[in-house]
Amino acid sequence: MKYEALTDNQAKQALIQFGPNRLNEAPPESIVHKIVKHVRELPSLVLLFALILSFYMVLAGHGQWLEVIVIAGVLLLNIGLGMYQEHAAAVSLASLQEFSIQEVLVLRRATADAMPQTIKISAENIVPGDILSLKAGDKISADAVLVKAENFNVDESILTGESESVTKAVTDDIYSGTHIVSGSALAKVIATGMSTQIGNIAESLSENTVQETNLNKKMNQLIRYLSVIALISGIAIVVLLQIYQESFTEALLAGIALAVAAVPETLPVIVTISFAVGITRIARRQALVTRVSAVETVGNIDIICSDKTGTLTQNKMTIVNFWTVSDGNISLQNDLSQNSALQYLLLNTDAVFQDEQILGDATEQSILKLAAEHHLKRQDLEITYPRIAELPFDSAHKYMVTIHQLNDEENLLLVKGAPESVPLRQNILPEQLINEWSRQGQRILALSARRIPRDSDWRDYLQGLPLTAMIGIMDPPKSGVAEAIQQFHQAGIRTIMITGDHVKTAIAIAKQLHIYRSGDLALTGQDISDLSDQALSQRLTKATVFARVTPQDKIRLVRLLQERGHTVAMTGDGVNDAPALKQANVGIAMEQTGTDVAKEASDVILMDDNFTTIVPAIAGGRGIHNNIMKATEFLVGVNFAQILLMLIMTFITQSPLLTATQLLVINILADGIPGFFLAYEQPEKNILDAPPLRNQSVFGDGLGHRLAFRATAYTFILLILYVITDMLGYSLAVSQTMSFLVLGLGSIIDIYAIKTRAPLTLSAIARNIRLNIAVIVAVIIMIATAIIPILREALSLTTLDGQAWVICTIAIFLPLVLLETRKRWVLAAHTR
Repeated sequence: MKYEALTDNQAKQALIQFGPNRLNEAPPESIVHKIVKHVRELPSLVLLFALILSFYMVLAGHGQWLEVIVIAGVLLLNIGLGMYQEHAAAVSLASLQEFSIQEVLVLRRATADAMPQTIKISAENIVPGDILSLKAGDKISADAVLVKAENFNVDESILTGESESVTKAVTDDIYSGTHIVSGSALAKVIATGMSTQIGNIAESLSENTVQETNLNKKMNQLIRYLSVIALISGIAIVVLLQIYQESFTEALLAGIALAVAAVPETLPVIVTISFAVGITRIARRQALVTRVSAVETVGNIDIICSDKTGTLTQNKMTIVNFWTVSDGNISLQNDLSQNSALQYLLLNTDAVFQDEQILGDATEQSILKLAAEHHLKRQDLEITYPRIAELPFDSAHKYMVTIHQLNDEENLLLVKGAPESVPLRQNILPEQLINEWSRQGQRILALSARRIPRDSDWRDYLQGLPLTAMIGIMDPPKSGVAEAIQQFHQAGIRTIMITGDHVKTAIAIAKQLHIYRSGDLALTGQDISDLSDQALSQRLTKATVFARVTPQDKIRLVRLLQERGHTVAMTGDGVNDAPALKQANVGIAMEQTGTDVAKEASDVILMDDNFTTIVPAIAGGRGIHNNIMKATEFLVGVNFAQILLMLIMTFITQSPLLTATQLLVINILADGIPGFFLAYEQPEKNILDAPPLRNQSVFGDGLGHRLAFRATAYTFILLILYVITDMLGYSLAVSQTMSFLVLGLGSIIDIYAIKTRAPLTLSAIARNIRLNIAVIVAVIIMIATAIIPILREALSLTTLDGQAWVICTIAIFLPLVLLETRKRWVLAAHTR
């Protein structure tokens, strides 16, 4: 089929005419819909209920307009912050997606007279008429018709639902969004964007679906619990005050105050900020999280299943041993330019030099490199020994055959492949040498050279071949991988190697990388096939190396590990890896070497193709979880203290200690402002020393105990403060002002005991500059409410004398001292 590449000018005109090659995005959510969504959240509903009651009280002549204004302001602020952070998170994630914009190869001409050149462009810039250059693993980016195809098979399940791939030939149509399973092709684009088949389907998909994470579900559940507690406590105060024969209006105002006190108004916003900040931070470390829901799962990983070649190793094969039947082991430092075995190896390769790079199979690249070091070029040899026939390497027979003309009477038959795959004479292999090289982690290739009659069928001579030479090839481990695996081991994460290599080679590399240790098992694909699910599952506790595996084996291994309760990460870059990547809890693909299919099936993409990048990704996932838990501890601990204090003081004094307005100022200014910036805390230095996170209760990992201690500490401190002020003859207004300052300023300052799980140091205090600025701002505002007359009167506070300020200052720092003392005591107990 004839085709002609577009010129650059034609492509520009077509882009203007047809627009970018992308699907229309779902219509944005309306402002009204966003507001309604945030108002329907339980904290907002509690505030709305409090606002309506406060407004009613003012109209009835029993309330204050200030309380109505403050509650309304907090409600609007809460909704506004929620909408802003939702927008900021969406923008942040959208900007991260730019890292993984798909690029494609097309044929273009600079001018009408120029020769077509293969160039790489963004998939969005494809236009009708472009000629796409396609290969196995690519995702097809536009509807097109094939103009050239070789062994071309496409997975169209995204459109048809059929799992079997479809063979395509010249003039057949191919469709955007489908994936190439095998072969290569050139295709002329006939439709882009919304004009494609998948674009037609997308017309009906206009709704935005936001995936809620498990952590979000837990936090929403926590907020619901707190809101229910708030309502019950509010009703309890109303009933209690009615028993004390207080007016219903006063009782209702006290109930409003308690309901407001219990709800952590800023917690949903802090969770959103933490996810957005954490994902951006992980991306800066070259790990792109493509699904927000995967962030917390990354922190839960306890097993990493990794391919060997190109992931754990450099994928730069180097010949380290060269053995021939006639000469034994040959020094690679000698002059090998006249060595016939090396010449035969070079003739039996397809790799080529292009622009100072070697293109082709990694194994064949090692042969070309050795030959080049000895000034041998295949094109020179083929002048003397032209190739007249070939049988390419195939995964079925696992060897490559080339036929070369020797003279008028004979041809040269060359066969290269794994020793066990080349059809050699029986008992001809030097088993001792093979075992020694395999133990060293070398991949071994055998070469057979046989002269055959010129007019014969070479296939008749493809049995009982002589052994001519063997080479040992080493793919050295990547720098830093062994250290990363040691870190994983320390973090309670087990690394498993899954490879298509020989089991002895796999074990040798695994030993170097500290994957395979004394007492571990190594299983082959045949072993896996022979074992039942139950028997294989039992062996998974000790198996760390799987060799000669198939894609189906990988899926089965991942599934069985998951059934044993593990959170499994799978790394891969090929088409065959995609099913296992999808099956894993976290699929990890390589950006540079990974196929589009692998990347689309993955949750995390390593932008630098470096296995060690998984370390900061896991640390980042754990860090996000920890920061949200710290924010929960910071906000909810004080909320519980407020509930206890209000109930106890109402019982003792027949009046709640603090008003709704005062409590809202504490929750929003004292807790909210610093709390936002806990999201910017760096992961703890020893975060990978702890075992993986589990799907535990939101109060797990000691959080419930820390919340109870903090709430109890504040309650007792404030009750003791009330007793002291009463003994010293201070009025209830002074007690109320001092309690307001202790609860507000104390919770601002004790954030430093919460921000780090390690003992607090000056360097830990200085580490988060944003948080320090927020603390200073919040402290200034809180002090201003007690010393500036207009603010003091607005909040129903009173002036304090010097003695009251001294007592107040001691009480403010006491929670920090108590929390830090408890922390150090718990850490010391754990180390004993």
